[in-house]
Amino acid sequence: MSALDELRPEDGTEAAPYQVSSTVGHALDELAALDASGLTDADSYVATLTRALERLRDELPAGADTPPSPERVTARSGTLATSLHLAPAARPWTHRPR
Repeated sequence: MSALDELRPEDGTEAAPYQVSSTVGHALDELAALDASGLTDADSYVATLTRALERLRDELPAGADTPPSPERVTARSGTLATSLHLAPAARPWTHRPR
């Protein structure tokens, strides 16, 4: 399941709850789109994986499918808060600086 690879960040940080919720939802959608293979072991594995992902989805905190607001993210950083404040007034680049 390539959809679940997103939950393994290379830098060692943990995935945010909204990332987990989104990725689990995507994986469940992919599993639901599969046709039965006719192979008992394969179909059983898909059913087991689906149930495990549904349990995980049900255990996620309420609102886990919504990313944090920019204000919440910037609350701990003066630099980020300044960037958020200035960004709406910034003009888009007409060309990329060199």
